[in-house]
Amino acid sequence: AHKLDPSNFYLRLKVCVEEQLLLYVPKLEEDISDLLYKEIEICPKTTKMIHFDKAESCTLAYGFSIAVVDEEGTQKLHITEVKAGGLASAKGLLAGDEILLLNGKPASALGVVDMRSALVGPSLSLSVSTLPTLEPLCPFPPRRSNTAEYDTCTDIYSQNQEDILDEVSGLTVVSPDDTLEDESVLDLENSGRNQADYAETGHKPFERVSRVIVVTFEKGCLIGCLRVADGRI
Repeated sequence: AHKLDPSNFYLRLKVCVEEQLLLYVPKLEEDISDLLYKEIEICPKTTKMIHFDKAESCTLAYGFSIAVVDEEGTQKLHITEVKAGGLASAKGLLAGDEILLLNGKPASALGVVDMRSALVGPSLSLSVSTLPTLEPLCPFPPRRSNTAEYDTCTDIYSQNQEDILDEVSGLTVVSPDDTLEDESVLDLENSGRNQADYAETGHKPFERVSRVIVVTFEKGCLIGCLRVADGRI
């Protein structure tokens, strides 16, 4: 499951709320260890084409924002915001959708200049990976930490997984300060463990590098700025 491409698949949980079975889709980086669910499924996403034309809108803005994310060395484009009542909303674009093709070009091969030229042009076409329509949805799934008592026989989360979490409960996320000039690093500090522990367990700390550029586009012009998480432009 860890090797599944999030561009093509998503996780779907079946949760029980007031004796009703509902669906919940966790965010890509969401920790589901605290959630109470009956079933977990790996489901395929759907792909759709969306075409924009300047003549279709009486407003200046397309009405959506894009985040350029480096995921394990591959550039991906995600829709971060869709303005209510805008052209993108009317076309069915949703926050969380991933752009696969922009004017026929793969998202991974696009540079900032390419995106700027495409998004201020007279027309625009997007191929996006999106979630299918799901009913009934659960906006706030039940959590183990909020439940005083629960039936461990029906809880899919196993005791072995709890033990694993207990072993790494000392991990603390440390945010890089503003003086860092290198790429943003997720630094895990292991409180309560020393080098002897690593030699005994064989576990090694890890680093994860992420670079995010936030771009907001309006029809006919580019507004805002390009911002990288480590402060570079």
